[in-house]
Amino acid sequence: MSNDQIFTTAGHLLHRAAAIVGGARRRAHGPPERSFGKIAAYWSTYLGVPVSPVQVCQMMILLKVARGAKEDDCLDAAGYAALCWEVSEGREDHEG
Repeated sequence: MSNDQIFTTAGHLLHRAAAIVGGARRRAHGPPERSFGKIAAYWSTYLGVPVSPVQVCQMMILLKVARGAKEDDCLDAAGYAALCWEVSEGREDHEG
């Protein structure tokens, strides 16, 4: 497999992840800040320690990594990675 094929495959997966997190999932679950904020609040209460929305994203990525390298798990991990950046504090500082 050439480097071009690897990039094309990875690029295709990332494009699909972007379409999912920016489309159907956002319509179903609302803004990620609200969704991951709510999950963080539940997990914080359950665990008895503060959990941030960014940590929720990171733990969801780890869940997908633990499941293996199946296409669906990699697709979801890519989406969570993008959302992790989106909900992180000061993300505007990283845009420039």
